[in-house]
Amino acid sequence: MAVPGEKTFQYEERLPSLPLPPLEQSLDKYLQSVRPFVSPEEFKSTEEIVTRFQNGNGRELHKRLEARAKNSKNWLEEWWEDLGYLYQRTPLAVTGVMVGSVPSCETIWGPKEGSQLVRTSKSIWACAKYFQLIRSESLPVMRSLKGEVFSMYQYRSFFNTCRIPGETKDSIARYFKTESEGFCPLHVIVLCNGHIYKMDVFDQNEEQYGSYEILRQLTYIKERSSTKGQGIGVLTADDRTSWAKVYEHLVTLDPSNKKLLDTIQSAIMVASLDSETPQNITQLMTANISGRNCEDRWFDKSLNVVYYESGLLGFIGDHCPYEGLLGTIFNAWGDNLVSRITTDWCGKPDVRTDGSAPQELIFVTDEKVQQAMCHARDTYTKLAGKCDVFCSGFSLYGRVWVKEQGFHPDAWMQLAIQLSYYTRHSKPAPCYETATTRGYYHGRTETIRACTNEMVDWCKAMQNPHATRSERLELMKAAGTMHMIQGSQALDAQGCDRHLLGLYAESLEAGEDTPEIFTDPAFFKCGGAGNFVLSTSLLGYWAGCGGVVPMRDDGYGVYYNLRKQDFYLSIFSFKTCLETSSYELFQEMYRSLVRMQNVVTESKL
Repeated sequence: MAVPGEKTFQYEERLPSLPLPPLEQSLDKYLQSVRPFVSPEEFKSTEEIVTRFQNGNGRELHKRLEARAKNSKNWLEEWWEDLGYLYQRTPLAVTGVMVGSVPSCETIWGPKEGSQLVRTSKSIWACAKYFQLIRSESLPVMRSLKGEVFSMYQYRSFFNTCRIPGETKDSIARYFKTESEGFCPLHVIVLCNGHIYKMDVFDQNEEQYGSYEILRQLTYIKERSSTKGQGIGVLTADDRTSWAKVYEHLVTLDPSNKKLLDTIQSAIMVASLDSETPQNITQLMTANISGRNCEDRWFDKSLNVVYYESGLLGFIGDHCPYEGLLGTIFNAWGDNLVSRITTDWCGKPDVRTDGSAPQELIFVTDEKVQQAMCHARDTYTKLAGKCDVFCSGFSLYGRVWVKEQGFHPDAWMQLAIQLSYYTRHSKPAPCYETATTRGYYHGRTETIRACTNEMVDWCKAMQNPHATRSERLELMKAAGTMHMIQGSQALDAQGCDRHLLGLYAESLEAGEDTPEIFTDPAFFKCGGAGNFVLSTSLLGYWAGCGGVVPMRDDGYGVYYNLRKQDFYLSIFSFKTCLETSSYELFQEMYRSLVRMQNVVTESKL
């Protein structure tokens, strides 16, 4: 709810610093998370390693972290971007981006031939409106359920932001400024059939154009893109080192190339006019994450909206500058805005008659660039071919019924995810769930290690034909309660994963040998160093879907919307692993949700 006179970013400097948990607390949490995945002998060995770390170099590393935390309001921020994203050399395409859809793709904006440009014009108008809200600092400040202010800092990177490739480390270019801070670029980039255009969505006085004017410009672009363009965008799909090398070559090849790159990187957003025709949400999400037209993407951008020939639209965004929840909130906001407009146009119905047109961006290239484009296309094709996506809903009940039974809906869904994996694979899986730490200065996330000992005990009981209904229910309640405790602690930045990352980063920066705790096999078995088998996240309490690919080749990404009367699931896996299947996991999830309801209802008989 908006507060009169309140500005979007006014509280940021007043937010508390990101806390650093006590060393003993984090190590104890870590040990408890290891137990479900190792034998008693292995656990004893890990206990000894943790004890040596706590009493030895871990104590010294923690002291250095404490000193860092005293001199910074967010001791993690730089390391989180650098180690989590910018030093990674794998491609952003497929493996490093977030994807999503809008609720209206299942309602008023379902598949319809000939609707692409009209819907694109209205959507871009909504994007520009949201940009304007943030730039004028009129976007309401988000708050927790307790009314505590959340950090809005990530919204500074939602628009006008781009990853810049580097041979060993990327960087982030942020061009966004609020009105009080000064000039901010006001154009968008449109990609169509290999062509790249700069398109204005505001006039010289920063007055927003209406959807009819945007439609006029889009029509101009589409008509002039009937033949294949240069397809430079494909370069952003390559591994980061290869892209960095050709990036530097482009810049030195001709001075005009640097200006064109700056124009793309500084744009509010990228809009892709795509020739694919997805007809349902699974096809849409598959096209988002692994569509065939990679030359019509700029994967480095913080926001790339893809408008398909069938009239559906999807979102792609670099995960480094902001969390996916901002995207789902934006999708719901824009969807609600456009769906409530009763005219054929959005904003002003005026159309410019001065003959002004979008500007095509044409790069100077050579044989080296052409070879790099072929390499990037091959890299992308191999990655895209691995993706297995399935999206669908569960309609027998939703969060209202779950809450009536005394369970938190998020804990309930995590129980279902773990039970489904356990049933299919006869073992528990290390599970990552995202918890926001936006209650703190520049807060991002902490990990909820959702596969607890209580969760495993309950899964075993569900598979044990001799377990009674009451035993299953009690174990279910215990697992749900522990999940909520873990979640509450993570929201307060009292998990163990970010602390462990900080300890590792301290040793790395000092050039010291990697501490034994980070080379112990148990560290990897419980999910450490990007080895969580299950990557999960709550996307919100409204319609829509989204997600990212799994961390591991044999893993799953499970993302869910907890709606009042139903649930929606977006599941990602890799075809290269014969043991995983997104569709089959969804089927198991459906059965698990039914089984869980039966446990509760039958216990009341």
